[in-house]
Amino acid sequence: MSSNNRVTLLFAGDFCSRPSATNIKADTELKSIIADSDLAVVNFETPLLPTGTAPIDRKFFQHHDSVGFLKGLGFSLFNICNNHILDYGSRGAIETINQLGKNVVMGISAEKVVPYYKIINGVKIAFLPLCYDSYATDFRNEYCVNSISSSSIQDVITEAKRNSDYVIVMPHDGVEYIKIPTPHIRRQYKQFVDWGASAVVATHPHCIQGMEKYKNAPIIYSTGNLFFNSKNTLDFVSDLPGWYNGMMVKLSFCNDGIEPEWIFTKNIRNRELVVDHSDDRVEYFYGLCDILSDDKKYEDVLNEVMERLLYNKYLPAINCLYRIQLRSKRGWIFLLKQIYAAIKYRGNQTEYLKFILRSNTERDLLVESINKFL
Repeated sequence: MSSNNRVTLLFAGDFCSRPSATNIKADTELKSIIADSDLAVVNFETPLLPTGTAPIDRKFFQHHDSVGFLKGLGFSLFNICNNHILDYGSRGAIETINQLGKNVVMGISAEKVVPYYKIINGVKIAFLPLCYDSYATDFRNEYCVNSISSSSIQDVITEAKRNSDYVIVMPHDGVEYIKIPTPHIRRQYKQFVDWGASAVVATHPHCIQGMEKYKNAPIIYSTGNLFFNSKNTLDFVSDLPGWYNGMMVKLSFCNDGIEPEWIFTKNIRNRELVVDHSDDRVEYFYGLCDILSDDKKYEDVLNEVMERLLYNKYLPAINCLYRIQLRSKRGWIFLLKQIYAAIKYRGNQTEYLKFILRSNTERDLLVESINKFL
C-alpha cells in the first residue's frame, strides 16, 4: 500500500426497526462520524417484510424505510449475513437485497462462501461475513448466508489474502447477552487471523464485548446493537443488559498497521440515536478488555456466566428429567422455577434445543458447563 493511501472503515452493530425509522432522530455528531469514514458498514439484521405478506409470529422483519434511514446516515455497505435474514424465506431476502441494492449487499449467495471485494483509495479490501450455523446457513435453501463452520473457510481467507491488501472477517456469532466471548469464540477468531485475516469485527451478542489484539490484528468480539426494536411499538422496553448501548468501530489502515477507535452510541427510548461520551461507557469497555488480558479474571467471569447459563438456559431446554437431579443441588424454589419455565416455553422448547445443538458456540459452552457444574 502506498504511503499516501490511508483508508478508514466504520463498522456498526445490529440494526432492526419494525416501526417506521422516520421516528428515529439521529444526532448530527453521529452523522458526521459516519460521513468522515471512507466506507461505513452496518449489520442489517432482519429482512424487509415481503409485499403482501402478513407478519409471522416469532419471525423478525423491519420497516421498508429502514433502508432510506441508514443510507441517509451514510451507510453504504450492508451486511446481511445473519441468522434472521431468511426469516421470510428467499422472497424476503431477495426483496431486501433489491431494496438495498445488489452492489452494496454482502454475505448471501446461492452457492458457496464468497468474500466481498472493495477498492477504496487504491486499497483492495476483502470483507468476509460469516454466520453461526442456523436455518439461514442451510445450503438446502434457495439462498443461504456464509456458514462460519464451512470446511472451505481457511481456503477462502487464504485466497482473499492473496487477492487483496487486507481481509476483514465479520462473524455473526457468539452467545447472546453475555459480556465476554466464550473460549470457543476466542480460539476461532484467532484462527481466522492465523489464516490471514487482518482484523475481525463481530456482531450477534446484542451487547458490547471486549477487544484484544492478536498478532497485531484487532479482534472486536461484539459491537452490540446500533438500534434494535423488533416489536410493533416504540414504547417497548428491553431489560436485557446493554441492549441500548452500542459501539461503532473505526479501523484506520495505513503503512504502520491497523488502528482501532471506539465510538459509543445510545438508543434513547427507541426515538433517538446519539453518540455517548459518558465516562462510564469508556470505563466499562476497557474493563472488558482488561478481563480478556488477564487469564484469572477471564476464568472467574466465565465460570459465573457458564453456571448462570447452564441452570437458566441450557438445562431447561434439554429435558425435564434433569430437574429431579437439580432439585437436590439447587433447592425446591429452583425446581419450581424450572417447571414454570418449561410450561411457559414448551412451544419453543424443541426449536430452542435445535438452536443450541446446531450452533458450535452454544454447544461447546453447554458441554463445558455440564462438565464443570454437574
